Amino acid sequence: FFSSRRRHTRLQGDWSSDVCSSDLLKFYERARTDFLRAINISQNDLAKSQDLIFVASKCQISYKKPARLDDMLKVSVEIEKIGSAYLDIFQQIYVNEILINECKIKIAAVSYSDLRPKRIMDDILNKFKYNV
Repeated sequence: FFSSRRRHTRLQGDWSSDVCSSDLLKFYERARTDFLRAINISQNDLAKSQDLIFVASKCQISYKKPARLDDMLKVSVEIEKIGSAYLDIFQQIYVNEILINECKIKIAAVSYSDLRPKRIMDDILNKFKYNV
């Protein structure tokens, strides 16, 4: 389980100061990127040296409450299942320890050059398994 903190700013809100639904997906993406960095996986290096990138292929999101301007958001990342070419990830967003949103997302491993499914290398899989 990994978590990242981000502040909600006007750029991510509508005129009511609520976070727009599409922007919550950006917070989830940033937290997943922070998670990869925390376990020493460089997406740039994977793309260049191993022709591998991770893409979101399925997303199920549940809205519970809005985030407001200047809220400090805590975004969690939890790997639920690891496949040879995908990850099932469960993420949640909290404001002051109150759950406001949650998301189940399937991340597919694909070739950077042709975007076809690609097996995740064992050394990368082991980093994920160690952090489940």
